[in-house]
Amino acid sequence: MMMMMMIAQGYYTHHHHQLANIVHQKLAFKCGLSNGPPMPYYKYEPQSVLENFSYKLYYNRTIMTDQTTQNSRQDTVILDKSIREANLIDIAIPNSHNLPSTITKKLQKYTDLKEEV
Repeated sequence: MMMMMMIAQGYYTHHHHQLANIVHQKLAFKCGLSNGPPMPYYKYEPQSVLENFSYKLYYNRTIMTDQTTQNSRQDTVILDKSIREANLIDIAIPNSHNLPSTITKKLQKYTDLKEEV
C-alpha cells in the first residue's frame, strides 16, 4: 500500500510540474517575456524570474510580504506593473470527484497571502 501511494504521488508531482511549465511558458510568451518559437513542454525549463517593462513573472518562488504568511510559495505569480496587479497561480491535478473540495482548500489556503499581496 505504501509503495502504491509513493508511485501515485510521483505521477501527481510529474503531471503537476508539466502543467506548471506549460502555464509558465504560455504566460511568458503572452507577456513578451520570452521570444523565439515555443519549445515542447517536456523540454521547457522555466526561469525563476522573467521581467520586462510591463510584467514580472515568478516561478516556484516564495513571496516576501510584510506579515509572515504560512503559505507563501506559489507555482506562478504574474505581476502586471502597469495596473499594479498580481495574479497568484497554484496548480492542482485533482480527480473529478475531488474538484470542488480542492478549489475550496486552495482558496482557504492562500487567503492570507492574497490579502498581503
